Amino acid sequence: MILLSLAALLSFSAYAMPEPDIRNNYRKECLEISDFIKSDYSVQCQYNYHHFNATAYKERYDRERAIEQQKVRIAGFNVLHPGMSKTRYKDYDQLARIIDQFDVVGATELLPLVSDDLKNNKLVTRFLKRAPKEILKLREKIKSESDTKKIKELALKLESVESDLARAKKLYRMPGYLEILHALHRLENGKEWALILSPRGEAARETDVQEMVGFYYRASKVKPKVNQYCRDIRTEGRGYPIACIPLMGADMLGTDREKIFSRRPFMAEFISGRFSFALLSAHVVFTSPKEEDKMREILQSSFGVDHYEQLGPGANAANYARFAEVKSTLDFMRELRKKFNQKDIILVGDMNLESDNPFWQHVLPAMPGAKLYVQEKTTLSDRRYESDGAETNGVSSDYDHFIFDQQETNECADAYGKVNAKAWDIFTGMEAGILRRNYRIREERKYAGKYVINRVKYKRAVNRFIKPYKSGEKSFETIGIKTIKVGRKKLKVRGIIQDHDKTAKYIQGFYERVLDSQLEDDSYYRYFSEIISDHKPIYMDCSTH
Repeated sequence: MILLSLAALLSFSAYAMPEPDIRNNYRKECLEISDFIKSDYSVQCQYNYHHFNATAYKERYDRERAIEQQKVRIAGFNVLHPGMSKTRYKDYDQLARIIDQFDVVGATELLPLVSDDLKNNKLVTRFLKRAPKEILKLREKIKSESDTKKIKELALKLESVESDLARAKKLYRMPGYLEILHALHRLENGKEWALILSPRGEAARETDVQEMVGFYYRASKVKPKVNQYCRDIRTEGRGYPIACIPLMGADMLGTDREKIFSRRPFMAEFISGRFSFALLSAHVVFTSPKEEDKMREILQSSFGVDHYEQLGPGANAANYARFAEVKSTLDFMRELRKKFNQKDIILVGDMNLESDNPFWQHVLPAMPGAKLYVQEKTTLSDRRYESDGAETNGVSSDYDHFIFDQQETNECADAYGKVNAKAWDIFTGMEAGILRRNYRIREERKYAGKYVINRVKYKRAVNRFIKPYKSGEKSFETIGIKTIKVGRKKLKVRGIIQDHDKTAKYIQGFYERVLDSQLEDDSYYRYFSEIISDHKPIYMDCSTH
């Protein structure tokens, strides 16, 4: 089965299987997904990228209108593993409203199908394949059967399988990256949104889930464009070479850097009006390896030294691998500019590095003219107070940044030569107001060390998000063995059953993670992470003239 193959690969290192095999497994999953949504929009499952709502720009892109609107808003957003059980309460509609504030978004921490959803989809696809054959068998048995009781039993089985087959397709669970796209499509004019997705996932460690990178873009204002580098390395698949994962080998960089990356960046090229740009999006490794041989391998290939202590102020045991990935990406951008005449190149992502680290001065020159943008704190903090008693205001670190050469990409500077790159504040504005109305249930006063519950808001949240699952009005369903009663006799048949375990976990988790967590100082802001992400998006406006 397709899903079984992908499940197997997720348990191995990003490089444990040959590259073509990994990409082909992801491509098979893409093709399977396209079977379930082909009536809604077009899907291209290429070797170098997957493209959802792939023809939207052909139907909607308006160059003159993009020029008239003067600005294209480019963003980066770590969306925190949509589709995993640890983010089962993500409000995709609110997340989509935030993304809709931008025109093209480099999104990180996207995931393939995993865990219970992967298992469910395997059961669904197997049932869809086998049920028609079971129906034919049951019909043949009914024709040849003379016993009235047995005919009745067979007829009930047949009715059950036919009924479940008619709606089994709806049980297929979409990966989180498509839940986001579908939520965007529910907005007014939302059908103009499309997604270019990396063709495989990668991970820092063998036990980590593999992450993908994607570009959500507004097809009426932004159009994918052929990238010369991606065309040069294209190996399989039809379609325009608009996106690819850069090869970090010796041919491009002088030394082989492939294995120093936990997750390589993903690159796509776009045009909006007269502004054409290559956008790289990356989620840089967080944990630097402690093993000396691995450290030496990373540092030798990227900096030409054996130990992080040789690098200089700001580099340490925790962050040397982060800087190595960024440095290597900037080396790639420099060579891209030199060998492919690519002038406008922008790196955006979660770099897990603070902007005030002094070692940046040794990294940014890897691409002449490169500067780091966004100094605001962008990662969310669960806690209300720092250890010294100061308010966190819900944020902890400035890890999300843009890096580019302003002299080359002057479209992203204003009339005064300033780049106004900043964080989008998810704690204020309409979207934050909706989140507070729907989810915040505490008062700003304490009793016995905990914040007091606003009973009206608490009841409203429970009635909206929990009660339907408790009452059975809503439920999670999957495929399994169900029981049909015929008088005193019980018949077993495969079909749609209630996924009681998933429902119970959903109910318990909503109480604990979304509602009750708000009552403690240490988890005061956690519900924002549960509902949206643990990062703020960052963005900047660039001229389309």
